[in-house]
Amino acid sequence: MKNHKFYSNPVYFWIYVLITLVLVSCKVTEWVVPQPYCGYWRTENTKVTVRFKVGDEKHSQFISDSAIFTLVINHDKTASGTIGLSSFENGKMLKNHTLWETGVSYVIECGTIGKIFENDPVGTKEVDLWLGQVNENGTIKAEMRLGGSVFPMADLMFEQVKD
Repeated sequence: MKNHKFYSNPVYFWIYVLITLVLVSCKVTEWVVPQPYCGYWRTENTKVTVRFKVGDEKHSQFISDSAIFTLVINHDKTASGTIGLSSFENGKMLKNHTLWETGVSYVIECGTIGKIFENDPVGTKEVDLWLGQVNENGTIKAEMRLGGSVFPMADLMFEQVKD
């Protein structure tokens, strides 16, 4: 019986190289918030749709109104701001590490907020802000989503407010 080492066969060698490259590329590296994102951002009055159920109803109901969003993004990956009548502190900014192009560069986990507008039937809800790239006009296209939801509650356009 011949003594073979795994790297003596070219197929095994290339499988080893490929696995090594995949593992090295998957290593989570420390990232920093890009400078263009840091600062104070604001939207115009924007339509927000809240989904809710009444009692034991099978189907959800929807109610819409408008709200202004503000957002402060810090270098330390934290964010704070207002979403209509509610505010949030200590939001966490996460980098979107998906392997395909989604248009979403960063997600801000805002945590629990209260009513967004006066007739909002949902007293508390967990929301996320999904941020795209800062474009050539210095704006960010974004969405607000109920935590884990596949449907956006609002389509946003943040403009940076200069001092």
